[in-house]
Amino acid sequence: MQRARTPHPPILIGGGERKTLRLVAMYGDACNFVTGTSLKDARVLRRSRKQGFETLHRKLQVLKEHCSRFRRPYGDIKKTVVTYIKIARDAMNTEVVDRCEQFSCIGFEHVIFNMPNAHECFNCPHV
Repeated sequence: MQRARTPHPPILIGGGERKTLRLVAMYGDACNFVTGTSLKDARVLRRSRKQGFETLHRKLQVLKEHCSRFRRPYGDIKKTVVTYIKIARDAMNTEVVDRCEQFSCIGFEHVIFNMPNAHECFNCPHV
């Protein structure tokens, strides 16, 4: 594969680890990881959160190794993560702030929250 011509829209690559992170190092402008679980499994999420951060940290280390191998500056790649959170009505959930800080500490620049209960908090009867 050849690198994309310049200018081009940013290439965001998401997925697993074995092949994906190598492709990110070779061609990606950004990478995306998914962590967490749906609200149905919220109890599992609380127990596995530490393990989830450890897994993400390890994947970022693997990406660094691939970048080194391909002589690609690791800092050139934006790191994003998608996760789930249950939000509270009329309040900035402190868990949102805490989790953003945790993601930032291990190297993520963008955090995207899936908030499957948002319709409950904002009285959206059509959702």
